[in-house]
Amino acid sequence: KLILTVDFLRKEKIDCIVLGRMSNILLPDENIKTTLQFQADITDFKTATQEATRAIKLANSEFAAASSGMDDWATSTDGLSAKLRQLTTVHAAEQRKLDVLKTAYEEVAREQGENSTAAQDLAVKINNQQAKVNKAEREISAYETKLQELESTAGSAAGDIKKTGDAAKDAGDA
Repeated sequence: KLILTVDFLRKEKIDCIVLGRMSNILLPDENIKTTLQFQADITDFKTATQEATRAIKLANSEFAAASSGMDDWATSTDGLSAKLRQLTTVHAAEQRKLDVLKTAYEEVAREQGENSTAAQDLAVKINNQQAKVNKAEREISAYETKLQELESTAGSAAGDIKKTGDAAKDAGDA
């Protein structure tokens, strides 16, 4: 929850918009200093971020469980496939977090201005989150290439074995 505290010295009615929710507040008589506190619900923002973080943790733990039985997961198609599943889930969750930050930034920039401290703090978070998304994309690309190379090598090795078997059969038939 977000708590906003404001001190007032004049009587007037104000409209407050906090995260898209409108509230009308009637202030007390003039010359009476009043502190107004109200809470705004920011659970949607936190919930989306927490869900994405949980998805990342789950994907990482699933990969750890899948790869724990492999001597070197990076040299097997099963290991690389498990890593790619993990990275795809992580990428989607990181992208979701980025989308949530961008939405929050747009709202804060509209209400407080792009040069406000809150907007600038969100801009920094957006840049850092974009770096995480980019990293996941690079890793996915690298592991896809590695998996294709491994599958190609396995395919050519299988072809060589078949050729050797056929040659042996032909020699035995001769």
